[in-house]
Amino acid sequence: HKLLILSPFEVPDTKLALATIQAGAFPILHLGRDKKKAQKELQTLSSKTDQAFGVCIVSDNMRDLTLPENVTKVLVPFGMKISFKKEVEVLYQVHSYKEIEEAMNNCKHSIVLKGNEGAGKVSEESSFILFQKAIKKCSESCRKIFIQGGVGVHSSAAFLALGAEGVILDSQVALFPECGTPREIKDICRKLSGSETILIDCFRVLYRNTSPKLADNATQQDIQSYLGGFDLSANYLPMGQDIALSVDLVDKYKKLSNFVNHFYEMVYGHIVQAKNQPGIAENNDLARDLGIRYPIAQGPMARISDVPEFISDIANAGALPFLAMSLMHGEKAQNLLKSTAEQLKDKPWGIGIMGFIPPQLRELQTQYILEVKPPVVLIAGGRPSLAKPFENEGIKVFLHVPSFALLDMFLKEGARNFIFEGRESGGHVGPLLSLILWEKQITRLLLEEDERSNISVFFAGGIHDALSTAFVS
Repeated sequence: HKLLILSPFEVPDTKLALATIQAGAFPILHLGRDKKKAQKELQTLSSKTDQAFGVCIVSDNMRDLTLPENVTKVLVPFGMKISFKKEVEVLYQVHSYKEIEEAMNNCKHSIVLKGNEGAGKVSEESSFILFQKAIKKCSESCRKIFIQGGVGVHSSAAFLALGAEGVILDSQVALFPECGTPREIKDICRKLSGSETILIDCFRVLYRNTSPKLADNATQQDIQSYLGGFDLSANYLPMGQDIALSVDLVDKYKKLSNFVNHFYEMVYGHIVQAKNQPGIAENNDLARDLGIRYPIAQGPMARISDVPEFISDIANAGALPFLAMSLMHGEKAQNLLKSTAEQLKDKPWGIGIMGFIPPQLRELQTQYILEVKPPVVLIAGGRPSLAKPFENEGIKVFLHVPSFALLDMFLKEGARNFIFEGRESGGHVGPLLSLILWEKQITRLLLEEDERSNISVFFAGGIHDALSTAFVS
């Protein structure tokens, strides 16, 4: 099985597990933190099916539970001291580079990368970054690697194509009718973008403001005390940013069985398409449109990409450089732009500006830019209306779009060139990590059937080499 489905919100969900088996994916029953409830749900599930299933154990008080014969996989945090029968496959959740190294050196079992996007205890790093760190080591040691946190249909194809053994979904399936989550919780989830979830000592939860907040210096122990004997009336739900993906999945597929069937078709189709029509290829449509050799851009960085020679080197290498205007103004800014324009001559280059700076300074910078007329301008933290003065002069404008709502708004206002920049990037970033942002934005753009050929996109956030670029492709 490449697709594993885990009960969301650290709540045992027998109904979901049975539906997962019927749909053709592999179920993992989260045993939660209430031992009596866990034992009851285990007995119920094993009495209703003789098919194999897995369990997830995160609480020490579950270590002496008797597991049914048809439990073949156990998901546990790395470092938990617990033993199982030989025939049970153990999947260790790792949450840091250090744990990846230790797991590689000290155990023979599969590992699960629990990225920052996920629910409950998570890594400081995103699934995308952890994967890049781990995949080469896993390949060398023949360890199987699974991804949990932030995974959608599009990113699943990339993870599996680049060597992952499988993906684990939990919050992503919360809105399906087969999931036993109560309606009032589903109604809350439907309205979430994922940015509402918070981290408390590397424990990602949704805080429901029906009780006093935890102290600012709350620890993981504090939050776990709230989750003791956990039920869905608690004020802290272990929930990932990937809850945002659940709305799209249930709206498109309606039932879990439809989703599972299409999951495998979509993954196969994505990989075939990426091989036949490489998204990141020399002289592709985007590269030709911008007059560059490779569809690669260097983002504007204050005090780094404000050196003409640096900009020139990038242009000479065949990529698109962006000079960072930051808060520059006056003679210094004008001289820098003129010097860069003279050095670049007819090579493509761009200027990056910030849309949220004081209007007077923005107007000055706009005036300077129109004097040198670079082929491209990038606006971070701005609206499509700010692009008009440049577009009127034939300058192509790209807009940073750090949220789903903004993309919808920008499309309606006529914008067609975007930067999808996840939180892994530097500088001014939004709250969403790359996998969540990219998945949602791709899903939205796929609805633009009439306009799709007119839309240009750069992806940003955690991309830095051949492997990460292949992921995007």
